[in-house]
Amino acid sequence: MDKRLMGRCGLYCGACSIYRGKRDDAELRQKIAKSVNCSEEQVRCNGCGDLSSTCWGYGCKIVVCLRAKGLNYCYECSEYEKKICTKHGKLAQSYLEIGVDLRENLKKNSEWIG
Repeated sequence: MDKRLMGRCGLYCGACSIYRGKRDDAELRQKIAKSVNCSEEQVRCNGCGDLSSTCWGYGCKIVVCLRAKGLNYCYECSEYEKKICTKHGKLAQSYLEIGVDLRENLKKNSEWIG
């Protein structure tokens, strides 16, 4: 697994529509840009492990929160561990509805990273 694509929240960046849109789907990139009223050039990201200030994910609420706390992944945060983090909780719930368990993904990532 490419660590650059390990989402800080538990989402695999390689499956992210922003990541995919920039790399291999111009139509998707156009749809995203139109839906959020931005330019197509702004629809780009290198993945959580390789963010730059020009990446879409740089301003992600979770990334901003982790950066402020000096952490890399949600599983490193005491609020996440206590299940009181509303940012991650809301995101995780939305993905559970489509069958993706961000908490389980983070658990696997933490074991893999060591």
